[in-house]
Amino acid sequence: MLPEMRQTLFLKTKNNLLKLSIGVKAYRIWEKIRLRRKAKKVVSKLLYDLKNNKVKRIRICFDTKFAPPTYGDFFHTVMLARFLEMSGYEIDFFIVSHSKREDWEFLSASQAENLILDFKKIASNYLNLKKSTVKIYESKVNTNANTAELKTEKIHLIAQQIIRILVLKNNWEVPSNFLLDENPKLNVSSNINQKFITWHIRLGKWDLKRNFRPSTILKDLLTLSKYFPNEKIMILSTKDGIHLFNSLTFENTSINVASKSKEKIITQPVNGFLSATEFLLNSQFYFQRSGGGMSAVALYTTIPYVMVNEYTYFWNLRGRFLHLSNFRIMPWSTKRQFLIYCPKKIDDFDIEKYLQKATGYDS
Repeated sequence: MLPEMRQTLFLKTKNNLLKLSIGVKAYRIWEKIRLRRKAKKVVSKLLYDLKNNKVKRIRICFDTKFAPPTYGDFFHTVMLARFLEMSGYEIDFFIVSHSKREDWEFLSASQAENLILDFKKIASNYLNLKKSTVKIYESKVNTNANTAELKTEKIHLIAQQIIRILVLKNNWEVPSNFLLDENPKLNVSSNINQKFITWHIRLGKWDLKRNFRPSTILKDLLTLSKYFPNEKIMILSTKDGIHLFNSLTFENTSINVASKSKEKIITQPVNGFLSATEFLLNSQFYFQRSGGGMSAVALYTTIPYVMVNEYTYFWNLRGRFLHLSNFRIMPWSTKRQFLIYCPKKIDDFDIEKYLQKATGYDS
């Protein structure tokens, strides 16, 4: 067995034993506390380097040895780089792919290669390449004395927490035009000439339990149609996800429902994560039930949303009632944005009261 495989197996066994000894809920609380502490240490080291070493360049490494093959985790890391860049620093953004953690095995070699190239394209799209660099490294990255490094293996887990700490605890300003919906542009080709909302339906190859459930499709479609009677509903998904959605919606329902659905629904006209991002940023509202990388995009906007997730990096000691507390997901979050933590029976979670608040029906 290779050393990296032995290390992975050891860590998984250690975490599973810890879950058994203290309980799953207690383990999740411990995990979030640990990540918060890690984020605070990373921020302290960064601020020290920026002040005492007077560096103006920051290095961020997204390492596939520790990060999953998911758009959402990568996007959080990119947005941290964007935040620091727009705060006045130059960024070296490195995608390190010399080894990969075990869940990359769900992808073929060509799929993994294409995903990494897509990652580079996304980072290049949201960073200013006149002052920053985006590179793919197939070997370990050497240290640089003239660069401050966010030195942590799992930067994707704490990227958004680092932004929160810098803004809420260290009084950093949110840079102008940092939020993605401040200057949205619809560059992708489409013939959409009326208002629409976006609904992400995940059908991924990894962590299949977060894929959408067919049992909730019709229920959510009818609910969204009720609160958005004059807007089209755009489905954001992969080709396979859209095909499955169409078969469930138009072929397995009554003729009346299917006919109305065809008038109401439009599917993502251009494939790809970046294209889906542009449609989300030009929509009136965003919705998802269960996990998906598009939720990471929505968090960096002021667009109203309702997102129901089994897992969230923002889960605090109040658990699933996080959205009822005064805890804001991000410093710019509004009263019409709801990220709801629902670890059990997510299919049965009633979204209506949150749609009422997000759309202003209760005001």
